[in-house]
Amino acid sequence: MAIGGRRRKRLVALHVEQRWRNYSQDPISFFSDCVWVPAGEKFGKGKGRVRLDLFDYQRETLETFQNNRYVVVLKARQLGLTTVAMAYALWMLMFQPGANIVFVSRSQTAADKALELLDFMYQFLPESIRERGPKPESMAAKHHAYKFRDGMVSQITSYPATKTVAAGQTASLVLWDEAALAEYQEDALRTLMPTTDAGGSMVIFSTARGGHNQFARLYRDAERGENEFVSLFFPWSVSEMITQQDYDAKKRSFATEPWRFYAEYPSSSEEAFRQSGRTRFPALPPEDEVDEFSLRGNLEWRADGSVGFVPNPEGPFRFMPEALDGVPLGKTAVVGLDPASGTGGDYTATTLDALLEALAEAKPGQVVFIPGETEI
Repeated sequence: MAIGGRRRKRLVALHVEQRWRNYSQDPISFFSDCVWVPAGEKFGKGKGRVRLDLFDYQRETLETFQNNRYVVVLKARQLGLTTVAMAYALWMLMFQPGANIVFVSRSQTAADKALELLDFMYQFLPESIRERGPKPESMAAKHHAYKFRDGMVSQITSYPATKTVAAGQTASLVLWDEAALAEYQEDALRTLMPTTDAGGSMVIFSTARGGHNQFARLYRDAERGENEFVSLFFPWSVSEMITQQDYDAKKRSFATEPWRFYAEYPSSSEEAFRQSGRTRFPALPPEDEVDEFSLRGNLEWRADGSVGFVPNPEGPFRFMPEALDGVPLGKTAVVGLDPASGTGGDYTATTLDALLEALAEAKPGQVVFIPGETEI
């Protein structure tokens, strides 16, 4: 029996509404049914776009996003997590009226490029879904807004990781891509955290760029359960895009700088944060086998010229309690100098001149303060 035109339209509308309600609760179904992404070389030439069918590790990432307010992800390159993050942002923009998403990357150009990916996804959504959903109201390079039928607006804004990034915003979700490449990591994190105070969430994801920058500290503290972030690590081997042959070839190309290779294609978090391929102290145990010093705080100059310790849970210096009274009996004081050049966003180096000057002025038993965070 033929279905009349009105009835057919009504059935189509009901079907679209049913799909819409299902997608609003299940982003993975939304991705696999509706979202297209640009095809990479692995998919073959001449194939411009493919459905976003998530790999297992991408599903795990998405589920962690949904179930935790604060997530930090250490990853290898070419895992497609930026794509997953932007698809998740699109899902929020389409199904959560009033959502305010802040996307941060190492530069404004990189941040805007991510919004171009989001545009691509929106462009190829099924026409029925775009018709049912909010309509684009503002599509500037740095800011996209979508207006719902009831007047509510969802929006996403891209930012570079500056010292005052998104200051004063109230964010539903903060996505910070390649955080370890940012120049002002500590300041950016300090500014971004308050944007989530009204119940928002934050996802920080990056490859490693040194073992002592803010991203590295944040991830390691999360691994130990010492902050509010949930940590995820994904090695190169989870990717179906990188074969063992690819891995071996890339490793050979970094033969003179193996630490750079391990930062981009790690098999473990320890490899990711490896600083060089030439270990200076091979007899030292692995970092995860060494207990943290129990005191943490700041060093401040006193009026008499000495240096005092001020407890602070966020301070950059850590000590054993007995070290505050001088070198413990039977122990030897050792001064280590980090010869790093301060590249890659890891500026935890000092200069030899600063070290010698501080030691020359030190008195017996006095704690010596050497200015840190010095770029050279």
